[in-house]
Amino acid sequence: MLYKSRNVLFMNIGGVDTLIPLAQNICDRMPILRLNDTGSEIWKMTGFGSELSDLVSRLALFYDLSEDDMEDFRRDITDFTDQLIDCHAIVTEPDDKKSMPGFKLPALTTLPSAIGLSAAGLDLLLHTDKKYIHPDLRAFISDTPAAESHQDVFFSSEKTAAKEFDPVIDDPLLTLYEYENGYLYHHPANRSLKDMFVSKDARCCVMYTDDIDSEALPEELFFALRESYLYLASLHDMYCLHSASVKYQNSDEALLFSGPSGMGKSTHTGLWNKYENTSYINGDLNLLALEDGVPVIKGIPWCGTSGICDNRTHPVRAVTLLQKGPENIIIPMDETDIITGVFMRITSPRFDRDMTEKIIDFLNRFCSGIRVRKLSCTVSEEAVKTIKKELF
Repeated sequence: MLYKSRNVLFMNIGGVDTLIPLAQNICDRMPILRLNDTGSEIWKMTGFGSELSDLVSRLALFYDLSEDDMEDFRRDITDFTDQLIDCHAIVTEPDDKKSMPGFKLPALTTLPSAIGLSAAGLDLLLHTDKKYIHPDLRAFISDTPAAESHQDVFFSSEKTAAKEFDPVIDDPLLTLYEYENGYLYHHPANRSLKDMFVSKDARCCVMYTDDIDSEALPEELFFALRESYLYLASLHDMYCLHSASVKYQNSDEALLFSGPSGMGKSTHTGLWNKYENTSYINGDLNLLALEDGVPVIKGIPWCGTSGICDNRTHPVRAVTLLQKGPENIIIPMDETDIITGVFMRITSPRFDRDMTEKIIDFLNRFCSGIRVRKLSCTVSEEAVKTIKKELF
């Protein structure tokens, strides 16, 4: 039997039926798949369980095929469904979502001297000592009372209960469990901060550490806070794009350059700095938002290894998707390419269909107000000149 994976979302984007990976399928590197008419019919007919032979028969009837066409048609359908199985879009056993238990929180203590962090109008209130705060967070410490919708971050030395159900994500760096009232992030590689719980309304976050004085804690806390913050930001319709950004000359407009890790984002923005006198905004992550319908990026403290970030808001002129190539050329994109290309560089949570649909809806609105281009490029001044012609 063939079943649709629950870790795939079927959506029409820009007039094209598309399969989008969710949760574990993202970790397994499932690509975004564009479906032709036959692929769409196969997906729809698979339903909640279908035999391959039944699919072939129903499709043959749908297309009114003769017996002479059946051998090639059966082979084509088998090859296509095998591809969907290989990338986990279709599974061979039922993939129903199980009922979720509630997560039991430990006793939590609020501190009158809690440390406030503020970024993009969102506040985190850390109930801990300042010595555990990473140096890169200090520029974002705020003495202003936290907003009503802030997130309280607590610390506990208790151990989380053993998990007796399958995770949403199972990856060497992150195991994620969904509970009725929140998400439990487990970081197997961490030395001190192994677990973090974030409530579904993002109002409460609990960091679990059995070694509060570990020298590893500030850095592990820094990256755990990024995960809890990005979940909070997603509830406020703001999403993080893996990209480097620069401010163009005397303008306040931001140019974003996005691509896979190791693509050369920092190298390319360095070329803009050298040849176009641009200044840096963030070297690795940019928080996308809409202010009165205008696409902007908002400052956050997380910036990869670049060390480059600020706490300001900048209007966005363009997003360029980068790829390495032997020459400098603009690669044509249709509306589907634009939305899915930017979507695949989003690092905000997309654990389920609702989260993913919200991101796609946001990107439709965000990208309609900016230029989005794809550049295959070398490390050269000519690369800057090629994309500049498209952006200005």
